[in-house]
Amino acid sequence: MIVSARLAARRSLALVAAVALTATLAGTAHASETEAPETGTSVVETTPAPAAEDQPPAPEPAAPAPVEPAAPAPVDPEPVTAEPVAPAAESPVDTPAPVESTPVTPAETAPEPTPAPAAAAAAQLSISATVGAGPFLVGRQFPVVVTITNSGDADATDVRAEGYSSGYFSVDSNDWGQLSTWNGAGVTVAAGQNLVVTVDGSVSGWNGAAPVAVFAVRQGQNQVGTFQLPIPVKAPDSGTDTVGGTVFADRDGNGFPGAGEGFAGIKVSLYASGMPDTKSTTTDASGRFQFPNLPIQVYSISVDSVPGGWVIANRYAQVEADGEGSAANLLMRGVRPLSDKLTASMRFTKDLYQVGDRAEIVVTLTNKGSQDITGVIAGCDRSGGEGPELRDVDLGELEWGHGVTVAAGQTRTFSITGSISDETVEWGGVAYDCDFGPNVLESPEGFPMASAVARVPAPNTDLALEFHQDLDDDWHNSDDELLPGIAIGLRDAITGEVVRKGSTGARGEITFSDIPAGPYRIEIYSDWTFADTFWRDFGTVFAGSCERCGAISVRLIPTPGNPVPPTPDTNPVVPVVNPVTPTTPAPQARAAITTTDSTLADTGANVTTLTLFALLTLLAGATLTLTTRKRRPTA
Repeated sequence: MIVSARLAARRSLALVAAVALTATLAGTAHASETEAPETGTSVVETTPAPAAEDQPPAPEPAAPAPVEPAAPAPVDPEPVTAEPVAPAAESPVDTPAPVESTPVTPAETAPEPTPAPAAAAAAQLSISATVGAGPFLVGRQFPVVVTITNSGDADATDVRAEGYSSGYFSVDSNDWGQLSTWNGAGVTVAAGQNLVVTVDGSVSGWNGAAPVAVFAVRQGQNQVGTFQLPIPVKAPDSGTDTVGGTVFADRDGNGFPGAGEGFAGIKVSLYASGMPDTKSTTTDASGRFQFPNLPIQVYSISVDSVPGGWVIANRYAQVEADGEGSAANLLMRGVRPLSDKLTASMRFTKDLYQVGDRAEIVVTLTNKGSQDITGVIAGCDRSGGEGPELRDVDLGELEWGHGVTVAAGQTRTFSITGSISDETVEWGGVAYDCDFGPNVLESPEGFPMASAVARVPAPNTDLALEFHQDLDDDWHNSDDELLPGIAIGLRDAITGEVVRKGSTGARGEITFSDIPAGPYRIEIYSDWTFADTFWRDFGTVFAGSCERCGAISVRLIPTPGNPVPPTPDTNPVVPVVNPVTPTTPAPQARAAITTTDSTLADTGANVTTLTLFALLTLLAGATLTLTTRKRRPTA
């Protein structure tokens, strides 16, 4: 094939340009793969086409047709100028515009729809309860397991619970602790957690059907869940049983009644919910007593005081008449009182205090026994911090949780401090009384007791008293029980001097007028003495302006007479220093140890009796409350 030199040259130049451009593009592509452009964009050039003037027909750019190498040919005299390869940007044909590219970035996507706001986190409380198989006697306590569940996604705060029913079922509020709806602070139950608590429930009465207990959970003031729990109860009329036993003095210390150890003629009382009246009987010559044919249930039993100072440790108790004779042979064991070995006394360090003073009491304990006495604490102010008692009391080493040891034959002294309240002005004095011994807060029966009194300045006042013989032991002063003509003395409880004497009128009354306010002790000079031991031991009354400082009723019993002391030459004058007009007292802290003894209800006394007891307690420096609860007076 014959090709002109001009055409061959043009084809050669086109081939060379194509090869050069291919190499350039390959290098550029390689650089693009190995190194990111500094400017953030790159320009990709396409393969340029040959000049439009001599464009060969449809060449294959990727695989150009082979051409024979053109031998050097003579060049025409006129210079032949090859058309330079135009830059791709200047190509008028087929050259695309530069294409910009950006670094590889995630493809832009449509924004996701905004989700609806999630529900606010909230607590979700529920309550459930389980009880043992039963059936349970009426009056018997049994454990109930209560579960409070928070199935929500937020903590539940201020959570409380309670249990009740319309069928005599109840739970002592103290068993709930901080969950109590009465006096609890509330607790927190975390999200997804359970709170399990065991409480003691009881069914106190019977109305013919077993009760269904309702347990409720509260959050704040709102009740948020309840649960019903049937309580299996044994009907009292489904059987009978006997309650009986022996009251005895355990002289040989073997724990069982022996010959001559029984107490004869001791009154024993029995009471239960639903009984119209308290049942009573007396022990026989061997100390035995019995209550037969009783409906099966729990009963409260009490034993009157026994002679000789013996202490019946369990003389207030609950027993189960379960139909199986479990309470038919009770042992009401008498032991010697701790006061046989341990003695106590108390005194204020000053006779006269002003309102607001910080007072100190010195306590003296003496162990007359042959063995050490350990863990001795003080149980004080059993009237609950009312009246003339000290406030904000610090019992020191005698505080519960501490306790002291008094070695055999040793005498030790301790200090109690407290504040003189505004209220003492109304009484003309301040008083404080305590029991001492191990476990004194549980059962102070037979433990040594002491009291201390001091005067607080107040105006002179009158003191009215009334005396009677309580023939029917009902704590009422009937007309036929009043005692006229009884010689009475009034002794200053601080100085010990007799300040007034007189005799009771036709209705057993006597009034001591215009006497210094403060604490006094009553003395009887006729053939009578106090029926109640607390009057003999700690019979302090207060002459003052308090609303409870009215007429005081005192029970007497016949006894060999006491001599009448001589009349004092002059009535002692008690100094009244800076009399204080009573004002509304600021709230005061109560005494450090205050106990509430549920055995008060077991004395068999009616409401009137308890009211009288409370009056005497307040006027006797809080000593009566302890006596009536733990030291039943001997008629």
